[in-house]
Amino acid sequence: MNPINFNDVFEKVMSEVPPEGLGMMPFPSSARTIGGQSERMVKDWRVSPLFDYVTTREREKALVKGLLVDESFEERPWPFNTFRLSMVETANETWEERGLVCGTGKYKLDALVTRYQGAVYILGYVKELFDEKGIRNTLAPMVFYIHELQSCHDPQKRDQYWCKMGLYAAGQWRLGMQIDDWLKETWQGVVDSVSGFLMDAMSPTNHIVQVQPVAPSKSVHWIHARTHYTLITHGHPANKREVTQGERVKSDSAGELTRMAHNRRAHYRTLRSERFRFAKGKRIFVKATWVGPKEWKDEGGKQIYRILEEVT
Repeated sequence: MNPINFNDVFEKVMSEVPPEGLGMMPFPSSARTIGGQSERMVKDWRVSPLFDYVTTREREKALVKGLLVDESFEERPWPFNTFRLSMVETANETWEERGLVCGTGKYKLDALVTRYQGAVYILGYVKELFDEKGIRNTLAPMVFYIHELQSCHDPQKRDQYWCKMGLYAAGQWRLGMQIDDWLKETWQGVVDSVSGFLMDAMSPTNHIVQVQPVAPSKSVHWIHARTHYTLITHGHPANKREVTQGERVKSDSAGELTRMAHNRRAHYRTLRSERFRFAKGKRIFVKATWVGPKEWKDEGGKQIYRILEEVT
């Protein structure tokens, strides 16, 4: 992920929206107002929180299944109402798709996401598809504009949602373009990727941290431009009472799952107090509590990590 040029593709495609527009677009470009919308609804998207997110295809599929029994995509808790996402996804197992064995490569997506008036808006730049670099090179840069997305609130159709879609490919917006099966799968993959990230970011066993470079000789602007966010599990080595503020901590991915089983873990709680007048008896999920320091450094001392949740 390069936070310095992350916005470049989005600036480019939004500056080239045709005069007839693409409908509602709450991401105004720096050059002009987009799609006939005079109101600057999302003024700060260029400096909105940028997440560096690494996951697997298998984990994403498991997380997205939660949307079928949980709150809808647009109504569930988000870490930020507007955010940017740089995502890399790998696969633990290969699979066959359109006669090809897929899963040996990587899926890479940059996305700009917001909620507005009860709907979701996504600009998704598909940088790389699993094992399909030929298609990517033909249409690059390929950016989907998925807008006015809302879940179907029919309990019998929890896996369905409604939206509108625009496509920027091979240097121009493709209005009225016929959507082939692989394109449909690709834009649905963008939605699933964003959905999976949101489920992961708000998971009771994960925590959001801000990552900032240690560069005393650099300006505040230089540091801010390179500051981003990522997710860590509750079993992270820094989540210990004996770890002191600002201490260097070596990451240990292998041991994190083991430590997640210890104290202050996530749990269900039934509200029994009389003060819960309208929610008494309701069963709620309580997130795992961070007990380590609010701030620490990586092993090399080059990055500062700051936990976003309240430290107890």
